[in-house]
Amino acid sequence: MTIVLIGYRGTGKTTVAQVVASRLGCDWIDSDAEIERHAGKSIAAIFETAGESGFRELESQRLAELTQRKRLVLAVGGGAVLRKSNRDRLKSFGHVVWLTADPATILARISGDATSAARRPNLTNVGGLTEAKKVAALAEAHYIDLMPHNPLGPICTAASVHLAAAVPNFSWLEIRLNKSGEFFYDKTGDVDLLFPVHPQLTGTGIAVSDAPGLGVEFDEELAKSQEWRFWEAPHLRRGDGSVTNW
Repeated sequence: MTIVLIGYRGTGKTTVAQVVASRLGCDWIDSDAEIERHAGKSIAAIFETAGESGFRELESQRLAELTQRKRLVLAVGGGAVLRKSNRDRLKSFGHVVWLTADPATILARISGDATSAARRPNLTNVGGLTEAKKVAALAEAHYIDLMPHNPLGPICTAASVHLAAAVPNFSWLEIRLNKSGEFFYDKTGDVDLLFPVHPQLTGTGIAVSDAPGLGVEFDEELAKSQEWRFWEAPHLRRGDGSVTNW
């Protein structure tokens, strides 16, 4: 018997593959581990030097070879099913089982795994609401919940809230609760002077603003009165020469 385990990263594919293979008395293989072994580098390093497209080519090549084997439990990387050719190959290879887990469990597993940075690089670093919605639609087609990464303050939060309201597979939203700096708050410490109007967390939810734009007001005069200070986010350099923030 051949079994293929698919699912988002952190759903337990590798762990389950070992258990199932032990009970069936057959071999098991983690396709990501095989890719790293043949490439001689981590998945994160492959992404950095060859980009996602280069990694996907290596992934398809390894799957083509692995699916020639008999009596195997195969744990497949979370993004492998994005290619139709891979899906067709896996379906003809054996029984395909989709593993799922609730978002909190996935987050806990990924955060608690010391190999996550090297083995589980983020698939995208999207820019703009339109591109983000496209990624969300792609995720929905493969039964993946959307959990926007949102570390950059009120404007980013407002954009993420609008995105969450516009897609059907929204699950959770990361938000930044620490304040932008004591200088920009009034004496009570409750009123943000730099962003006097911005999304507010009420309980566990944020209301979608119907104000113009994203619904955020910014005090330009206050910002102009401050001394300029240089700060630059870490960069991600892709294999095609493009550079994005982290």
